[in-house]
Amino acid sequence: MTVSRRNFLRKSSMIALAATLPLSLSTLGSGQQQGGPPPGVPPAAQRNPLYNFTRSTFASYVNSVFIVNSVPLAEIVLVEVKETPLVVDRMANRTPVGECFTLVFRGPAQTRFKQNTYRLEHASLGQFELFLGPTDRPDNEHQYYTAVINRRL
Repeated sequence: MTVSRRNFLRKSSMIALAATLPLSLSTLGSGQQQGGPPPGVPPAAQRNPLYNFTRSTFASYVNSVFIVNSVPLAEIVLVEVKETPLVVDRMANRTPVGECFTLVFRGPAQTRFKQNTYRLEHASLGQFELFLGPTDRPDNEHQYYTAVINRRL
């Protein structure tokens, strides 16, 4: 097999160039991450305490009270934390990374509020904003609300 001088120089130059790239630049170029937030997450979202809460964070506070600061005298109780499975994207031929889960809260039937983003306060978790939507459940004594946390990458 004969290799021309031109092809030899071209290929060795490419190999030498690739060997001199810093590791961080090569992982960035290949689409890999080295810690930190995923690309495209705004700084304001990263400052929200909810950014660091996981499903297990909320699971330890089931049956505890959350105060809805935007609604007068509204207290809701976290009654369920459900994991939502990550679905494989067959078109992109990849398995998604991250987590997705649903929080279900229960409040009194007489204090109902609309779907919106509310500032919640919890004795241990502090204050954070969460998008809540009313959920229909067969219960005349309570109103249920759902929040979906979707962190698929």
